[in-house]
Amino acid sequence: MSSRALFLILVLALSATAVHGLTASIGNARMIINTDASPESPAVIQKSIKVNNVNNISIDISISPSGKLKPYLELLDTQFTLAPGESKDAKFVITLPYGGTYDGKIMVNFKATDPNFKTPPVGLASTVIVIADGPENPNPPAEEEITEVVRPEQPEEGQNTTQPEPTGQPTETPEQPTTAQQTAKAKPKASPLVGIGIIFVVLVIGSLVYWWYIRR
Repeated sequence: MSSRALFLILVLALSATAVHGLTASIGNARMIINTDASPESPAVIQKSIKVNNVNNISIDISISPSGKLKPYLELLDTQFTLAPGESKDAKFVITLPYGGTYDGKIMVNFKATDPNFKTPPVGLASTVIVIADGPENPNPPAEEEITEVVRPEQPEEGQNTTQPEPTGQPTETPEQPTTAQQTAKAKPKASPLVGIGIIFVVLVIGSLVYWWYIRR
C-alpha cells in the first residue's frame, strides 16, 4: 500500500469521526433606549435583532422575551428558519404608557433543522433597557404576568414612531455597543458509541500502518 493511499484513509477516517457543534450569532446584543412616555402619549419603539446563521446547515430560530419589559414587548418574528450563511432582522415593538426604567432580555434559540443532527440547541440573549421620562405606573404588573398592550395605530412609513414632541422620540445612548455581536457554541453531547467508533478507527489505522511498515 502506497503512502498516498494510507494518508487518504487517515483523512477519511478522521472526517467520519469528527463531531461538530452549533454556533449562535446575533447583533444588537445590548440596547439602551431613551424616550418619553405617558398615558396620553405612549412611546412606541420599533427595533430589531440581527440573527445570523454562521453554520453550514439550516437552523430553526425561536425567540421569546423575559424580564420587566415582557408585558410591553411584542415580537413580530418569533420563529423562522435560516439557511447556511443567511441573516434576518427579527423585529419587535415596545409600547410604554408610563415612564420608568424597563429592562429585559430577548432570548434567541438556535436548533438544527435536520432532526438527525444530534448536537443540542444553543441560545443567546439580547439585553434591552428603556429609560422613559414621564409619570410612572402606580400599579406596575408583575414580571410573570403577561398582559396584552394595545398599540396605537401604526404611523405611516417615514414618520416618527412616537408622538411628535421633539423630546419624546426614542434615542439610543451612543456610547453603548448597540451593534455588538455575541456568539456561543454548543458542546456536542458525549456518546459511548462515538468513543467506541474512534477506538475502532484508531485500531484499524494502526494495523494498516503496521502492515505497510513490515511490507517495506
